Amino acid sequence: MTQMTPSEALVETLVAEGVDTVFGIVGSAFMDALDLFPAAGIRFVSVAHEQAAAHAADGLARVTGRPQVCIAQNGPGAANFVSAITAAYWAHSPVVAITPETGSLGIGTGGFQELDQMPWFAACTKYQVRVNDPRRMAELARRCFYIAMAENGPTQLNIPRDYFYGEIDVAIVALPLPESGLMMQPVYDEPFVVAVPRDHPWAKRGRGARGGDAVATEELKDQTMLLLGTGHCFRDQVLEVCPEMMRLSSNAEGIQKTFEGSSLETIRHMVASGVGITLLPITSVPEKTPRDSLIAYVPLRPPPPDRRVVLVWRKSFPRAAAIEALRRAILGCPLRGVSFLDLPAQPA
Repeated sequence: MTQMTPSEALVETLVAEGVDTVFGIVGSAFMDALDLFPAAGIRFVSVAHEQAAAHAADGLARVTGRPQVCIAQNGPGAANFVSAITAAYWAHSPVVAITPETGSLGIGTGGFQELDQMPWFAACTKYQVRVNDPRRMAELARRCFYIAMAENGPTQLNIPRDYFYGEIDVAIVALPLPESGLMMQPVYDEPFVVAVPRDHPWAKRGRGARGGDAVATEELKDQTMLLLGTGHCFRDQVLEVCPEMMRLSSNAEGIQKTFEGSSLETIRHMVASGVGITLLPITSVPEKTPRDSLIAYVPLRPPPPDRRVVLVWRKSFPRAAAIEALRRAILGCPLRGVSFLDLPAQPA
């Protein structure tokens, strides 16, 4: 079933109420909703001061006889609405003031720009409500419009700022995928490096200008390789590079339990303790290794083995623009050593 994000529900409600103009000042609290305005046919009129936004909404409501909307950043921005909303109250103007507030988990703890916004508007509105669950966004927004018209006066829709933002049903994973029936889009290829104890004979290899003495993958088969346990996709990725590791044990899974760890951090500690070596994705390696580090990170001989990192989502997920925005955000990250990809989406 296709679900709306809270901001989509809010914007759809504005459209249903005939809103085509919103007055305010751009703020981080409601950027998700703001991004949806153009496609919804809503013009955002940016003003120099929040008081002007509320006055403009008041004036347009008087001229048109329809509810008008102003929105501000939480805290000081919302505070600047008070005198203009009071003027709208005495003029019997149906203005809906949307006032984001500090995040829901920060209320009462001095969260970002936290001020107790509800009491400010208690004497100058016909109705005010705090959205107590993002699933009620459309319901409570609709009620503000209804009462603004029914009682000819301003209303306040108070929204914790985190309620403007929904979750995107997309995962960032490395191949291979554990299940099919999904869509995926490659994002980057990430090479492996070898992590060895500081006193290992390989510890200083690959430091030349061309890395000519980097470790060859064939050399790995003679080492004690540390792996994640069965079921971890990273284990499978390492075994693709070192298939010889499967013969080190006679048990059905192929790897002795003493060579396994439950997480990459555990494996890293095992390397530091001299138990063996391992392969790590380059993004998990510090850019500058501390001088007192017990681990040395050694490059593999070009072309190094790598893993492909992809975005994965259900075929029924409708928000293609959100997926593309996430992909572009990742491509803009300074991920050292990876090769970014520009490839189309495809079935997994």
